[in-house]
Amino acid sequence: MVLNYDNSMTTLALPQAPEGRRMALAALTAGGAHEAFLAALALELQRALAGADARALALALAPDAKRVRPRLLFELACALGVEGTSPSLVRAAVAVELIHTASLIHDDVIDMAERRRGLPSVNAELGNPAAVLVGDEVLCRALGALGDVAGGALVAPCIHAVAAMTRGALKEIEAGGGLDLGDEEWTAIAGDKTGALFGLCGTLAALLAGRAACVAPFAAGARALGVAFQAADDVADLADGSDLDEKNPNLAVLCAARADAGLRDRLLRAWARARWQGDERAALVRALVRSAGVGRALTVADDALARARAAFGEHLSSAGVQRALAAGEGYLAHARSVA
Repeated sequence: MVLNYDNSMTTLALPQAPEGRRMALAALTAGGAHEAFLAALALELQRALAGADARALALALAPDAKRVRPRLLFELACALGVEGTSPSLVRAAVAVELIHTASLIHDDVIDMAERRRGLPSVNAELGNPAAVLVGDEVLCRALGALGDVAGGALVAPCIHAVAAMTRGALKEIEAGGGLDLGDEEWTAIAGDKTGALFGLCGTLAALLAGRAACVAPFAAGARALGVAFQAADDVADLADGSDLDEKNPNLAVLCAARADAGLRDRLLRAWARARWQGDERAALVRALVRSAGVGRALTVADDALARARAAFGEHLSSAGVQRALAAGEGYLAHARSVA
């Protein structure tokens, strides 16, 4: 159940995404090669979704799309010697972005969201049953985009990543409305729901480069980077209160509840009701932003970044790996500024 609230209620006047988050990702740029890659990606996304529901295409090509995962794949693949505008790299990036797009469509069904990337959500326009089917088709198009790239070796890792993302989403739903997840349990869920697709970028980069020995370290490093992004995202999301409305297991909220029994009780009482009372929602947001949970969540993000650096090991000196890690650091700095 999602708590209802009056849209006229004022939330904290804190910096909001997507612009702040987009600026935080400025490290994921590499001059002309990067721009050529993004242009090729846009063209291939259109081809991959030809004949699909128009709303799916609009979502995939929306100006608000940050393209974090394709950019990460680009940086890691280039770090291993792959040509930045290689057709195989572009097609792999299309698969990654469409897997992400499908997950957004499905997430919006679960969260009953009405907007996504500045557009009406697919479920808001078509209803939940049709939106699920649109997301399913986008997922099929993702796998179809790979075709015989790398002799078909990229398909299985994509399937494994989607399975992990699904497991993570299911565990997140099961944990919704509760405050008992520890840091390790939250990290395991984030490692699947968010980290799996980041990790896939590391896997695909190594496979495209023909560097089998790099699959494990690049997958682990990118997965840990994804966990860092998710922890930072949870902190940044505190300000708008959306995770409170949806009763999501937000890391900063979980940490705050562990540190403050009174705040934990207030949250559980509020979630036991169908609607917010008075200024209860705004008061809880203020308390959470000021809580010790923010610092603890940022520490979890820092720890994940440290694991990413350790996993990349000897490849840390690569410009592409450095840019990927710098993007994580920038995202974390953005979360600190919001909090």
